Amino acid sequence: MVRLRGPAACARPTVVPVLIGTGMGTRGEPRAALLGLAAACGYALTAALMKNAMADLDEGAAEFFTSWHIYATAVAGVGSLFLLQNALQAGSLVASQPMLTVGDALISISFGVTLFSEQLRVGWWLVPEIIALTAIIVGCIQVSKSPLAAEASGLVTETPSTVLLSP
Repeated sequence: MVRLRGPAACARPTVVPVLIGTGMGTRGEPRAALLGLAAACGYALTAALMKNAMADLDEGAAEFFTSWHIYATAVAGVGSLFLLQNALQAGSLVASQPMLTVGDALISISFGVTLFSEQLRVGWWLVPEIIALTAIIVGCIQVSKSPLAAEASGLVTETPSTVLLSP
């Protein structure tokens, strides 16, 4: 069975509280970025815990439901969703979305390598990996520069009409 181990398992519990604490001490875009990165850490942890839970399922339903992995997955997922909602409400999409998208991908890769001893393909495979990572980063930057993403007023421009119900 796959177990959480290594330096990432020790550093993990301290990173998110530091990001949340720092984010709570700020306002606007920095707060959104820090909470978005905290949410990315949480989603990466959710994926790692889900991998452990699926390994438990291979050993049977009893092991799956009596192991802590599936319940920790649920807690981490709900906590990450809470952090994401706070990040989106703290500032614009411009600040939170790149941190979430790029952060989740890179943190998930680092968890896979450090916790599960997964191997990154090297050699000629490194070229498409770098191209894909560059495309994700460029895409995040382009989305964050979009006037629609930067607009604080939202997309609705007219007030809703009143509907009168007749008796």
